[in-house]
Amino acid sequence: MEDYQKILDYLECVTGLELDHAHWVKIYYDKNEYVINLNCISSFCHEPNGRITFWLPDGTIPIIINPVSNPESYEKVVKYVKKATGYSLS
Repeated sequence: MEDYQKILDYLECVTGLELDHAHWVKIYYDKNEYVINLNCISSFCHEPNGRITFWLPDGTIPIIINPVSNPESYEKVVKYVKKATGYSLS
């Protein structure tokens, strides 16, 4: 239980920070909570309705972020893509 709490504390810490080499975002999707280092995502799909879709490196399920239902995570992803590529999704 102590190790589990240490992991939760660490994740809480990194999801609030944007370090030079790690861009963490917490996403609630399909009744699950994901903590993702955006540097590990190789592509993002910006849909005409504004949603952003990407796939985790080890997964086959797409993660879809809606700007209305998940605005904080959406903004973090948009800022990350802008900073990393110079391309604006908005």
